[in-house]
Amino acid sequence: MTNSLLDLNMDDAQEMKTLANDSEVEIQISTAEVVPNKSDPSRNNLALTFTVPSDITVDDIKLWLPIPPAALKEEDPKKYNKQLLRIKDFYEGFGVDTSRGVDPVDLIGLTAYAILGESEDPNYGMQNFVRRYVKKR
Repeated sequence: MTNSLLDLNMDDAQEMKTLANDSEVEIQISTAEVVPNKSDPSRNNLALTFTVPSDITVDDIKLWLPIPPAALKEEDPKKYNKQLLRIKDFYEGFGVDTSRGVDPVDLIGLTAYAILGESEDPNYGMQNFVRRYVKKR
């Protein structure tokens, strides 16, 4: 017996949603990869996708963390420090052990609690974003 698109039960489809501003929820990293920065391909971002394991109808949450190149430390020390602090905050929120370096593949599956924000994107509609991570309890 083969499955066909015609055999799908459309009643199983559930609308995707966002969570209200300031919701505290557990998030899980579902994808993590280093990708070129769209505005400056000579620089990279850590591109992350989070899911909410407790609710499959919450749309994916995306986060791009700029990876500060060594040259930025000399060019713009403040910008370098701010980018480093964002990554440090992310690592601490998820309890990432940085003593041996970090491979993005090893981040997949990690969980943390976060306070989410909600905003409207002109292209994608309502989206959640990570406002801040909640320290481990």
